[in-house]
Amino acid sequence: MLRRRRSSLTVVALVLVASTVPAQVQQAGPAAAGTLQLNNIPPAARDALFSAMDAFHSWSFGSAQEQLDRALAVDSTFGIARQYRLVITSAPTVAAGNAEYARAVRDASARSVPEMTYVLAMRAAGANANRLWGTTRAFFPNDRRIALDHAVSFIGNERIDSLRALSRRFPDYLGPRMWLAYYLTLNPYATSRADLYEALIVAQDAVRLSPGTAGTHTALGHVLAQMDRGDEAVAHLNAATRMDPRQEYAYVLQSEIFADDGKPRRVERARAALDSAIAVNPHAVRRNNQRVNRALLLFYDGRAAEGMTELAGVARDIEGAGGNPAVLYSQMAGLAAGTGDSAGVGKWLAEARRVGPNTNISVQSVQAYALNKQGAEARKALDDYKRLADTSTVAYRYDLTRLNGMALLAEGKPAEALVELKKSDGYANTFAQLAMIDAYIALKDQKSADATRAELLGRKDVGNVAISKAIANYRAATASKKR
Repeated sequence: MLRRRRSSLTVVALVLVASTVPAQVQQAGPAAAGTLQLNNIPPAARDALFSAMDAFHSWSFGSAQEQLDRALAVDSTFGIARQYRLVITSAPTVAAGNAEYARAVRDASARSVPEMTYVLAMRAAGANANRLWGTTRAFFPNDRRIALDHAVSFIGNERIDSLRALSRRFPDYLGPRMWLAYYLTLNPYATSRADLYEALIVAQDAVRLSPGTAGTHTALGHVLAQMDRGDEAVAHLNAATRMDPRQEYAYVLQSEIFADDGKPRRVERARAALDSAIAVNPHAVRRNNQRVNRALLLFYDGRAAEGMTELAGVARDIEGAGGNPAVLYSQMAGLAAGTGDSAGVGKWLAEARRVGPNTNISVQSVQAYALNKQGAEARKALDDYKRLADTSTVAYRYDLTRLNGMALLAEGKPAEALVELKKSDGYANTFAQLAMIDAYIALKDQKSADATRAELLGRKDVGNVAISKAIANYRAATASKKR
């Protein structure tokens, strides 16, 4: 069965999507009319920016940061370079990030409207980003970098179709091919099998077009991983990291593959791969996310106490930098409940509420209380969720049935819970599966419990980041040690 693996690169791609073809295949010659013009920018700073774009869209973020540092060393008032660097590195604190963005806007506003629009587009999200990239493309109608920015700012099939069109329009341009291969494997709007095979062809074309670019091998490794062809994927990912030891996403993919490959020392190998990713990752927020994933892998080996200690360290660092670790604290409550640490549930939920309540925390609270068999508390948290959530979304309907099912299970009603949990499984939510296992066990249906557990443990579409999968692995590991 072909599965889609959830990927952390999505966050990077949706924040910034301005691209160029890597230097070894870029065509020389003067810029075409309508391409990106940088008024009153020193040539050395301009060239460093373009090199950063090359590196970014070869998925080499550390190299991109170096080039942007160089650009700003030449011209510290280069607003586009400053905002580009902020996207790639984030900032050590929230306040520092806000100040850096304000500086980028101020510097860009002194130059030209198109350049100012570019800076604003990099900061925007959702429909606003799409509008701003569309406006930027109108300023520069022949610039393929801006065209790629605009294409990726769409969602769903519009994004896929736009990337296909750019690949046809610019046959020597790696950027659209790499992102097309990536997003085809994540596209929930079309046939998974067809998408995966198209992604494979596109990624193979990218490798043929530029076999010496590490990112093309990473893109092909990504697609092969989605197709459960782990050994082939690792071969390309190893090639990528040999070409570019700072190919962060290649290490992340290796970690996801190792965590699920069933081979000896899988946790140690997966954590070592994440160590490599963390070491070369210039982005503070994404680096913390990788630290969370690294800690979750300890649960796969039954080392819950060590895992919780690492997670608490990440939460403290986030809070110390002016961030909000409320969701992480609430997820830790779920991990405590799922691994038998009843006292930890209240402790970590109290920490979550201390740093700031939100809808996500109410979701995590229901799940934590339910796993801890605290039915009344789970029901109360569910009422809080109903009050806070956006009830107009499809996600709300699935969340509501899942959370109601988990609350029913905690109230000692496994048959009713199972009905709700099955209805909630529209997106094969892993917490629904975890609760279904408990419901089947309560109903003395061990065969169904075992089948559901095997499916959950075998899932590759959520990588190693699903809290519920970490709990299921912990339970499997501890049960194995008891035998």
